Amino acid sequence: MRTATERYPKTPGLPDGASRIPAASVEQRTDMPADRTIGRKGQRQKNLVIVGAGNRARDLAQAIERHPELGYRLIGYVQDGSNVAASGEVRILGRTSDLPSIITTYHVDHVIVATGPSWQEDLVRWLLDTGQERRVQVRILPSLFEAMIAGMRFDPIEDIPLGQITDGGTLVGYTAGKRLLDLATSMLMLSLFSIPTAVFCALIKLTSPGAVVFRQQRVGRAGRLFTLYKLRTMVNDAEKHTGPVLADPYDQRVTTLGRFLRATRLDEIPQFVNVLLGQMSVVGPRPERPEFVSEFEDAIPGYAKRHEVLPGITGLAQVYGGYRTSVYNKVRYDWYYVYRRSLALDLSILLLTAATVLKRKGS
Repeated sequence: MRTATERYPKTPGLPDGASRIPAASVEQRTDMPADRTIGRKGQRQKNLVIVGAGNRARDLAQAIERHPELGYRLIGYVQDGSNVAASGEVRILGRTSDLPSIITTYHVDHVIVATGPSWQEDLVRWLLDTGQERRVQVRILPSLFEAMIAGMRFDPIEDIPLGQITDGGTLVGYTAGKRLLDLATSMLMLSLFSIPTAVFCALIKLTSPGAVVFRQQRVGRAGRLFTLYKLRTMVNDAEKHTGPVLADPYDQRVTTLGRFLRATRLDEIPQFVNVLLGQMSVVGPRPERPEFVSEFEDAIPGYAKRHEVLPGITGLAQVYGGYRTSVYNKVRYDWYYVYRRSLALDLSILLLTAATVLKRKGS
């Protein structure tokens, strides 16, 4: 049995003080206040910080300067190295490790990353130049930032193809379409499995003392608590001597019938009632217990992002992972889903779930 996840370092970063380095083409006054000013047509200006101070950052700053109607107010630049495009004088606010504090101190609304070529770009160029991209497969273990990039949409300034990677909301009609999919799937599953569920309820009652339906508090969207329903797969009062623990594939408290129900996911059937009540969705990140959520939020940067959507009966982590998959890797799957969520992705996850269940049942 596992307890909580291992600790992960929190995000560091406090500025050592802003400096001024001769650099790009947009001049910034050193006496510029952090508060927003009123731009053209009475619009409140959006405070902007550019990460990078090289040629890319210079070209971007020039484009922004030519379009004051966009409402950007360039506060300054964040730069780690000495690669600075010298042309005028620019305010350097600090290093990339200082960004969290810079965003708070200067009330930053927009961050644009315009750094120079990285080793990743050098690798891609080499693969393209040598024709190796067709032979060599490159994969990444995604961080939260890279998961955000997966959901990137273009928001250009002039002909500069800026990609917006923060969550810009869902597509029009997605919420309504997802709810219809949830209702249709739930009513279908509850109808198809009503008789098998009744049989399993009787078997649970005959083979193990205790309640047939297991109820447990879970954390849903926006951190709201709800009662999750499952067919009981463990002995009665399983945590009496252990307290809250994470699931384990070799947990001795799981009954013989319970192992079959878990392998076939039939213990999850009652959760379609949670879906009908609007507490869950058919597809989404699995809901976690409140005893673990606060610890995971402290240990894993970005963990709370998964609470921006309804929790689900199945998801990417359930299709590609398992009981032994670490919490941190499950969160990576959740990040990908949150930033790429769509009806097409939901349908593909449902099909993959069915294939996974059938494969496990036949193995």
